[in-house]
Amino acid sequence: MLKYIGAATGVGVVCGAAYVATDADLSEQVSRTAYFWTQAFPIYLHYRYTQWRVEGMSDEEQDAAYNQLHDRYAPEVLRIALRLKGFYIKMAQLGSTRNDFVPRQYLERFSTLQDRVPARDGAFARRMVEDAFGGKLEDHFSEFDPVALGAASIGQVHAARLRKDGTEVVVKIQYPDMERLVFLDLANSRLFSRIAQPEYIPMLDEVERQVKTEFDFTREGRMLEAVGNNIRPHFDAEVVIPRPIAGLVSPRVFVMERIHGVKLIDGIKQQFEAIARAQGVTLLDLIEQARKNPPTEFQIRLLKWRFWATSVLANSRFALHNTLVAPFTGHRREYVRPLVFIDERRILHTLFRVHGHQIFVDGLFNGDCHPGNIILMPDGRLGLIDYGQVKEIDPASRRQLALLIKALASGDRQRVIDQFASMGFKSKRMDPWVVEKTARIYFDRCDREATEGLNLQLFIDKLTATDPTEVFPENHLFAARTSLLLRGLGTLLNHPVSAAQAWTPYADQILGSPA
Repeated sequence: MLKYIGAATGVGVVCGAAYVATDADLSEQVSRTAYFWTQAFPIYLHYRYTQWRVEGMSDEEQDAAYNQLHDRYAPEVLRIALRLKGFYIKMAQLGSTRNDFVPRQYLERFSTLQDRVPARDGAFARRMVEDAFGGKLEDHFSEFDPVALGAASIGQVHAARLRKDGTEVVVKIQYPDMERLVFLDLANSRLFSRIAQPEYIPMLDEVERQVKTEFDFTREGRMLEAVGNNIRPHFDAEVVIPRPIAGLVSPRVFVMERIHGVKLIDGIKQQFEAIARAQGVTLLDLIEQARKNPPTEFQIRLLKWRFWATSVLANSRFALHNTLVAPFTGHRREYVRPLVFIDERRILHTLFRVHGHQIFVDGLFNGDCHPGNIILMPDGRLGLIDYGQVKEIDPASRRQLALLIKALASGDRQRVIDQFASMGFKSKRMDPWVVEKTARIYFDRCDREATEGLNLQLFIDKLTATDPTEVFPENHLFAARTSLLLRGLGTLLNHPVSAAQAWTPYADQILGSPA
C-alpha cells in the first residue's frame, strides 16, 4: 500500500508544474493536483517515517505500528479516491481483490467501490439518454428507474424496461468528463514511473491503449455481441453474457439485457458477515484470520454442516410454535433460510475455463474480469458483464502464449526462460531467476511458494532490484492482467489457482490446430 500511495503522491508533486505548462484547462488541473498533493502527501510521509522508525524492530512491533497507520488512513485514502474518481477508483477496485498483500483495513473500504461509487441524479441520466437517442426518454422505455443501480469508475447504470417489447434492460451511462480525467491520471502515472519505476511503463502504455476503447460504448456493444456469440455454444449452461439492444447503442449511452442476481463481491461479503456473527468476531478480524490461516477443506465442510444443522433446529422450533402457539396468539415465527455457501471451486473452475477459451480459442477476451463484474444468478449460473476492455490477440501470439503456459505447467524452468525471452521479454541483465519468476508471477501463480515467502508487492520489488524489466511483451500484457485478476479472486476465496494448469487444455487445443 505504501508503494501505491507514494507513487500517486509523487505524481502529484512532480507533475504540478507540467499541468500548468501543457494544458489549457489550468484551473481544474491545478486544483486536482493540489488536492491530491495536500491530501495524500502527508499520508505518504507518515508511512515513510514509520518505515524508517520501525526498521530493526520485531515483526510484531512493526505490524502494530503499520496497523495503526492502516486504521487511521484507510478511510482517508478512500475519501481521496471518491473525490478524484476515475483512475483512482479503478485502482482501488483492483486492490480490493488482492487480500494477499493489501492490508485488511484498505480491503474492507475498497470493497465498497466495486459498485457503490456515488451516482449522479436522475435528471443527468435523462439528459444523457435523450441526447444519445433523440426524442423523450419515454419514447424508448416504458419504465426507467431514476435512481442508479450502481456506479463505477467511468459511469453509472439504471434499470429500465423497453417500450417496444417489455424487455428488462440496464442503461449504462458514461460521465462526460471522465475520459479526460482518466487520461490525465494515466499520464501522471507514466511520468512517475519513468522517474521511479520504469519497469511499469509497458503495462501503463498497454492500459492506456486499452482504456481508450473503454470510453467507446459502440465498440463495447460490438465486443459484447462477439464475445457472447463465441461463448454461448460452449458455456450456456454455466454463464450468461447479456446481449446489446439493437438501435440503443451510442458512444456514451449503451443499453443491454439485464441480468438478475447479486454481485459476487456482495455474495462473498454476506457469507463472511454470517460466519463472523456465528463465531462472535468482527468481519475484519475474520478476514485477517482467514488470510493468515486459511481454513482446511474439513473445517469448511464442518462449518457448512454447522450452519445447516443450526437452521434445521431453529426451523423445527419455529414449526412447533407456528402449529401449536400461533393459532392462539396470532404471532408466527419467520423460518430461517440457511446460508448458501459460495461454491468457490466451481466458480473459479468456470471462470478459468471461460477466459481460457476466450484467450486461446477465440482470440477475443475480457481483460476486466474483477469480482464486481461477476454476478451470482438465482439459477446457479454466473453473469459476466462489462466488456469495455476486450482485447484481441492474433493466432501467432496465442501460440506463443500457449507454449509459455505449457512450460510453466510442466515446471521446466529452462523452457520457461527460453520461451518468455522468445516472446520479447527483456530485463537489464536477463538474469535467469528473474526471467523465470516474472513469467510465473504474471502467468501462473503468485502464492507464497512462488514468491519465496514474501507478499507479492515485496517480491516484485525484489525482482526489480535484482534485474529491472526493460521490455514486457505488449501482446500479452492483458492476458497477464486477466490471469492476475482471476488468481486474485482465487486468493480472495482462499482457493489459490495455477493459471498454467487451468489453461493447459486450451493451450493444447491451439497448439494442436493448424498454424
